[in-house]
Amino acid sequence: MSRRDGPKTFTWLHLLDWEVNSRVSNFHRARLLEDIKRLHDESGSIDAVILAGGLTSRGRRDEFRRLGEELNSLLSEINALGSNPTFVAVPGYTEIDQKAVDLLWDGGRRSVVDLVSSETEFLDDDTRGHLFDAFSTYREWARDYPFGQVERPVAVPGDFALTVSGTDCHVGLVGLNTVWVRPTKRPSEGPAALHPKQLQAVCSPNPGAWVREHDFCLLITYHGPGWLTPLWRPAYRAEIAPPGRFALHLCGKPDELYGDSWRQTIPLVVPTSSSYGGREGSVEFVLGTVRVESGLQSLTLRPRCYDKPKHSFVPDPGFDPAVVEAYRHELARATRGTKPVPRPPGAAEPDSGLIVEQMELFDIRSLEQLAVGFDLESKLPGRWTCLAGINGAGKSSVLQALCLSLLGEPLIQELGGERLERLRRLNANERRLAQIGTWFREGPNRHYVEVKLRGHKQFASEDEEDLSRSMRRIWRELRDHVIVSYGATRTLSDYEDPRHLSLSPEVRRQITLFDPLAQIASAETLLGARPKDKVLHRLFAALVERVFGDTLRVVIDRGKVRFITQKERLEAVDLPDGFRSLAAWMADLCAVWCEKFPKQARNGRTEDIDALVLIDEIDLHLHPSLQRILVPRLRETLPRVQWVVTTHSPLILSSFDSAEIVALDRAEPGGIRFLDREILGFTTDEIYRWLMDTPANSGAMEDQLAQFAGNSTSLVKSDLAAMLEMSPEVTEDQAKERVRRRAERLEKFR
Repeated sequence: MSRRDGPKTFTWLHLLDWEVNSRVSNFHRARLLEDIKRLHDESGSIDAVILAGGLTSRGRRDEFRRLGEELNSLLSEINALGSNPTFVAVPGYTEIDQKAVDLLWDGGRRSVVDLVSSETEFLDDDTRGHLFDAFSTYREWARDYPFGQVERPVAVPGDFALTVSGTDCHVGLVGLNTVWVRPTKRPSEGPAALHPKQLQAVCSPNPGAWVREHDFCLLITYHGPGWLTPLWRPAYRAEIAPPGRFALHLCGKPDELYGDSWRQTIPLVVPTSSSYGGREGSVEFVLGTVRVESGLQSLTLRPRCYDKPKHSFVPDPGFDPAVVEAYRHELARATRGTKPVPRPPGAAEPDSGLIVEQMELFDIRSLEQLAVGFDLESKLPGRWTCLAGINGAGKSSVLQALCLSLLGEPLIQELGGERLERLRRLNANERRLAQIGTWFREGPNRHYVEVKLRGHKQFASEDEEDLSRSMRRIWRELRDHVIVSYGATRTLSDYEDPRHLSLSPEVRRQITLFDPLAQIASAETLLGARPKDKVLHRLFAALVERVFGDTLRVVIDRGKVRFITQKERLEAVDLPDGFRSLAAWMADLCAVWCEKFPKQARNGRTEDIDALVLIDEIDLHLHPSLQRILVPRLRETLPRVQWVVTTHSPLILSSFDSAEIVALDRAEPGGIRFLDREILGFTTDEIYRWLMDTPANSGAMEDQLAQFAGNSTSLVKSDLAAMLEMSPEVTEDQAKERVRRRAERLEKFR
């Protein structure tokens, strides 16, 4: 591949529903060509023409012949403008042979589940034969027509993957057939289908590796993801189009699932409605451009609608360019590389590690919409995500949303309807539908789970109930992993709180994130109520020693945990607040690890602990001297833990790579500030000013100076001058002496 230092660009024309033989006037087609020419003059060369289904009216051979003639005319017009685009297409409903479909579905007596084997062959030979017969006319046309697709083994006819060139860039185009499952005879009905083996066949053997060979990739289908039934939707999100794989998903039929077709998702779904339908208000085509410069992608989309009174094409009034700008920042984070699972020498391994990759949320508390990546490649070891931002930015909301999505149904109901109701964003005195989607992997397997909060009833529609049932198996398997959450209070008291004893263990381990008065689940480990557990005590003592150093040590006194600090022996409840809050979650983490992985825990190695840990205000009550070293020591001591934490401390923030910091800021596109530099070498004052937008000097002194300017200060002028003179190197007496001498010198010039 050629590479220059300059920008790389790729422009495409996205059409739908050409529908040869449909009643469309030559006048309308002429207006379409005029608008394409006008946009070409403004945007430059078109590199690809993409037709997302609806090529003919009935799928007859004579229609495909006429389609070729009309497309030749269109491409000739574009060639005359100075472009030489690649042409690609995916089939729609009208490209299916109905007789073959009837054989495929055996008169409606076969279901989708009957056809698909997710574990082995995907489709048996008999089914494949009928399926390929159903698209035989389309396949003949695709084989003979001179466009970019090439004949290769595919799982479903109409699928393809190819590389096309733009301005010094190489773009992957992947087209997948979504109409091959159609149990009804009405062409506008029937579920949409996408199976991971379709992608694996055209991007063999490894879709992820194929994608990485390109500057970026586009996915093309007839249906948007909202048309996928619950059987197919999780696989689409987890295995076909996980965050960062495709820059965009170009489709035909707008999503019913999302309502607003332009609602921001990853990948961004770009729909059209009909290229030659002439329906007023519908998006008839989209001209798009991706520009890559210095590793960052910028995106321009120009959706066009037909205005009948004006007899011309105009910009889509429902399209908000701010959506594209926000998505660009999310895509920049999603396309950063992910880190391999660390393997410390000699460390024991659980069956498969859990790694959370991405979360997308809508209408959670104060957050209208947000996408957060949790597994981005950084220069530092370990897996860390640090959420930063002002009070009310949504840091705790992100932790709560992630926790909910991993608990899943039915466990989240244990949190209570009132608590779940408060998590839904309030807008105009009404609670909005809240939605959380999370991508994660277990070993080589990727998964996607989705939670919707509709007040006291979750997954209200029949379709959503099916989706919930399909995901409950994944949520049950997640219970085998160590997933713990700790709120910003992390109470540890000898008072026995009975309020949450009836909760399942999985929910109790997260409850402090939702109830500020709740006690950490394994508090009995430190309070002495737990039976003697030498394995747990040894592991906890090792963790405390490596994190606290000589500042705090653990001793076991007659089976009970005691602490030694400054030569004093203390019980857990008597520890200083900072030590107590830190030791409390550390003990809980060790207890859960010993419970779920007793064999590995017997080694007593902190490096073996494999967990997902969410902590609100990780610096809670800690002295700056401990804040400064906390994260580096946890990186070394617990290298296999994935951390998602929040903080307001510049010393904590200075311990992170820029890829690990999620700086929440509602004024920024996408709600996250993009960090264009590392802050590892910043002083705390520089972090205050640059990242936290906060002056590093005293607010009280600023008030006094303002009052002095208004002649209303309560301080003597000389005292105020002395305060400004003081520094770590200048004492109060020295400052006053300097001020006195300076005043004497000035007096001589009067």
